[in-house]
Amino acid sequence: MLISCPECERKVSDRAKACPDCGFPVAEHVAEQAAAAERAARLASRERVGEIDCPSCDARGFAYFEAKNDEGETRQMFGWCEACKHSGRVHQCKDVAGYYAVSHPALDPFLRGELDAPAEGVVFVGTQLVAEHRYEQAGETWTGADPGDPPPEKSPGS
Repeated sequence: MLISCPECERKVSDRAKACPDCGFPVAEHVAEQAAAAERAARLASRERVGEIDCPSCDARGFAYFEAKNDEGETRQMFGWCEACKHSGRVHQCKDVAGYYAVSHPALDPFLRGELDAPAEGVVFVGTQLVAEHRYEQAGETWTGADPGDPPPEKSPGS
């Protein structure tokens, strides 16, 4: 197919490596346009389709980790999972490329196209919908303040 060279506007084959008149890298330009169109189609097709077990905590709502105490002894500790807000489940989203486990904080940026896998809170899980859960019922989603959040402001007169 003939396209106009972006540099000099001469008609050139879309398979040409470079424009014969000005040397513009036509093949590179065509590849960049195709990649941009593919990304735009992928972003436009994103949607939330349900819930999936949280990959960060293995659907438990909390995660174990090791830490040293003041005496230098290693202890096994646990912390609440912020990705699933303690519930064991995160959002399952899809686009033309497949399905993703998306944490609560990452959902809106993922759907807007600001995050892509792999990124914090976004895990590609495959090309098939994941319908099974490790536990029959999810825990309650934590809606309180997370550690480090500022305390709520007091209203006048309270």
